[in-house]
Parts: sequence; structure tokens; C-alpha cells
Amino acid sequence: IKHINITGGEPLLRNDFDKVLKLLYKYKIQVSISTNGYNYEFLIRTIKNIAKLKCYKNAFSLQTSLDGPKHIHNTIRGNNQAYSNVMGLIIAAKKEGLPITAVITLSKLNYNYLEYCINESRKYKFPLLMNFIRSAEDAKTDSKSDFKPVHQNDLSIDEIKKAVSICNKYAKSHLTWSNYITNKARMNTVIDFIETGKWQYPCVAGIN
Repeated sequence: IKHINITGGEPLLRNDFDKVLKLLYKYKIQVSISTNGYNYEFLIRTIKNIAKLKCYKNAFSLQTSLDGPKHIHNTIRGNNQAYSNVMGLIIAAKKEGLPITAVITLSKLNYNYLEYCINESRKYKFPLLMNFIRSAEDAKTDSKSDFKPVHQNDLSIDEIKKAVSICNKYAKSHLTWSNYITNKARMNTVIDFIETGKWQYPCVAGIN
């Protein structure tokens, strides 16, 4: 095993999370951590303490969610501290040279704030990826209804296409080439699914 992605729930709710990271680092396993920014100061401090003077930047990477400006992000997350935690995490990670990526999950609630999040990614120089809220539970379904608006917060097909266009333009100029190609494939897969009802690539890795 060369790489592990730690996700949740929120992994930093574990009292022994620092011990988990130390064990993985001991065996030279690269670790990606998905977190909402909860207890981010402890996370950054733990990573620095584990690696000390060694090059920890290549051993750890972070992923978080940014769903809009403060009032929107906090409303979606149901936590008045959520936005502060995320931005604190992003700023701290950039200061320490830790790779960090953010994901925006679009719905009716934050559709109009996609470009806000793109501008934040430019300002703080972190990659932003995009997902969509969906009504279906199974991403491999053969039904077109997977991305059709069923609940009040689901996006229409036209809204999805517009968001994909905006995201692809951003990705081409602000993501690495490999991330751009992967992101574009993911977005095109969604459009293909909307139009045909079938997943061209159930997993984006299938294009490689």
C-alpha cells in the first residue's frame, strides 16, 4: 500500500488521529485527508510534528469543502463555525506548503456562488473541483433521473450544463494539466449521462 485516503464523517473527531498518522508515516504511506476543517490547528501541528525537519509536504495532502461565502457555507453545513474552519485550514495549509484541494458541491442553495468559490481559489491559490447534489443514491444507475431535479435543491439540466462550462474554463487555466483533463472528463461524463442515460465511465479512472 502506497497511498491511503482518510475520510469520514470527520476523521479529526477521533481522539487517536495523531497516532493513526504517525503509524502511516512510519510505513512511508502517502496520506490524503478529507476534512471539513474541524480542529484544523491540531491537524497542521500534528503533521509538522510527525515530519519535523523532513519533507512532510510529499507525505500528506488535504481536501476540504467550500460551498460558498460564509452565510451560504454555514447554512449548508449547519454549523456557524464551518466557514471559519475551512478558511482557517486553507490558509494554514498554504502557509506550511501542504497541498490542499477544495470541492464545491453545487445545488440550488449555492449555484449562484460558483464563481465566488472560483475567485477564492484564485486568491488563495488552491485547486477547486466541482460535484453536484443528486437525487439518486446509486451513481451507476441506468436511469436519466439520476441528475434530474427531484428535490427542491436539485439543479436543472440547463443549470448543470452552465456550471460545467464555467468549471471547465476555470480548470483549463488554473489546474495542473492532469487535474484539468480529469476534471473535464468527470464533467463530460455527467453531461453524457444526462443526454444518454448511461455512464460512459462509471469511474473517471476508466479513461486511463
